[in-house]
Order: sequence, then C-alpha cells, then structure tokens
Amino acid sequence: MNAILDSNIMIITSAKWLERLEKAKKNVKSLKSTIGNDKNKLLFHELEQFTSLWDDPTFPRDSMMYENLNGHIDNKSGVLIWAASFHLENDPQFKGPKKLGVFLKEKYAEKYFVIGVNDQTKENRNTIISPVNEKTPNKYDLIINIDKGDKCEQLAL
Repeated sequence: MNAILDSNIMIITSAKWLERLEKAKKNVKSLKSTIGNDKNKLLFHELEQFTSLWDDPTFPRDSMMYENLNGHIDNKSGVLIWAASFHLENDPQFKGPKKLGVFLKEKYAEKYFVIGVNDQTKENRNTIISPVNEKTPNKYDLIINIDKGDKCEQLAL
C-alpha cells in the first residue's frame, strides 16, 4: 500500500506498479474478510475506493476525496483539511481531473480559505507569509513559506 501512496499518476502503467496495485487490492480484500465489521466499514470503503481508482481512466481521486470529506462536514463547525497543496488549491483551469479544492470552493464559496505551504531555500527567504501573486492567482488565499528541510510544527499568525 505504501508503494501506491508514494507513487504518482505518471508511473501507473508500469508492470511493477500494476503488480503492486493488484497485490494491494488482494490485501485489502483479505484484510476485510478477516477483520471487516460495521465499525470499520467506512475504512474499508475508502481503501477499496483508493485501490480501484488508479485503473479508472477518469482518475476520480479528488472527487472521491470530496465525497468522503463531505460526509464529515456540517454547517455548524469550522474544518481544517491538511492535504497536499495540489489537491486543495482552487484551480478550475487545471487541465486534468477536477481538484478537491475546486469542489470545495464551488460548495463553500467565500467560506473556503486555502493556505498553501511553499518550501524555499534559506538563501532565497524573503518573507514567511506571502500574498497571492501572479503565479498563484485564485489558487490560494495565503502562502506560507517554510525553509526547505525545516518542520512546520507551529505557526503563529
């Protein structure tokens, strides 16, 4: 499963990758038959989604993320979603499958606030917090620059 998580869309056609995918599918099925029950039904649903989406030509990863997330959001609370900036950015012009951030921006409009985290070298450090610029129009509301290699353990804004 780790091999799948660490992979990217560009290598999913290699024989080695496809073998790992099939092994992961079998492992999920076996594990579900061993410990599957009502308490972990959601976990297995999401694992099965994750291991089946890679061979779907529409690559619905972000739409599945949105559907799974939507079940946990109510209109009474604020929600913090920590994920790769690629998934969360509001980028309707992206030439690929619709991103999670676009789904969220469409549903929550002004309530959806995207904070991107950018790594940089210490030599090029200008500021910790950057406003949106011409390279990131409408994708992010705020960008936080973290020195490459440093941990982002606590940010006092």
